[in-house]
Amino acid sequence: MLVLIIEDDPHIRNNIIEILQFEGYDTVSASNGKDGIQTALSQSPDIIFCDLMMPHMDGYEVLEILKSSPATQNIPFIFVTARTETETIQKGMEMGAFDFLLKPFKAETIFKMLKSIT
Repeated sequence: MLVLIIEDDPHIRNNIIEILQFEGYDTVSASNGKDGIQTALSQSPDIIFCDLMMPHMDGYEVLEILKSSPATQNIPFIFVTARTETETIQKGMEMGAFDFLLKPFKAETIFKMLKSIT
């Protein structure tokens, strides 16, 4: 299973990558939304974890673009964020997000999400 991580913070991005690779998942990553979209289109990941708040292009914009493409519209999309406001989560779910991974997170939470998808 190939997992794409789109996260501008290198520490968080590398943490998620290490957690997933330790459990045998294949990963690809991007440090911004534009590169994340290109990676999703070229690599066809099975799941996408995407930071919500990034410079230049936020996670909502990434999700909107990926949901509009037949090649990526059915890939489960999980927002990674520290924002817990109801409006933030509702907007993401209405746009087609599968779930939200709230920072700080535990490895077990990631694995529960992945199991609920597969």
